[in-house]
Amino acid sequence: TLSMAASSDVAIVVVGTDDKTASEESDRFTLLLPGNQVELIKAIAAVNPNTIVVMQTLGMVEVEEFKNIPSVAGIIWTGYNGQAQGSAMASLLFGEVNPGGKLQVTWYKSLKDLPEITDYTIRGGQGKNGRTYMYFNKDVAYEFGYGLSYTTFAYSNFGIDKSTIAPNDKIIIRVDISNTGNTDGDEVVQIY
Repeated sequence: TLSMAASSDVAIVVVGTDDKTASEESDRFTLLLPGNQVELIKAIAAVNPNTIVVMQTLGMVEVEEFKNIPSVAGIIWTGYNGQAQGSAMASLLFGEVNPGGKLQVTWYKSLKDLPEITDYTIRGGQGKNGRTYMYFNKDVAYEFGYGLSYTTFAYSNFGIDKSTIAPNDKIIIRVDISNTGNTDGDEVVQIY
């Protein structure tokens, strides 16, 4: 594997979680990739300066051990998809389609940063960290809403039709978006 990776222009390492990660009857007890997958990523990245990691996982996983390795040129994450997932991933990797998705959860650096799984205190306090993007106050691997693209976008002319908002109010928000890069793409507008 390492010999083949070293002699290739690009090494694509496909990793992910499996049916033992979680099920209908069992929650996740770890955020680590199963088995020796992290070691595989690091070993291939050590011999190929253009390593791409494709992750198909059940939600977020810990990525701190490999996300900042200079030879890891990119990481693409996907959940479990349908029967066309292989073709879809190839279209992304070859630049035929521009990725435009955004993460739907915060990716924590480590499970150790979170309260015990049986602690349902969302806001934290009393020396404990909270949960969710609103109450977690440590550094994260990737924040809620994070996502990259093969192009860039500029936002301008932002407007909101109310200066104060009450619960159940209907508001209108407008913004102009321009693709400022050289690649076709779409953008997911996020307002918090």
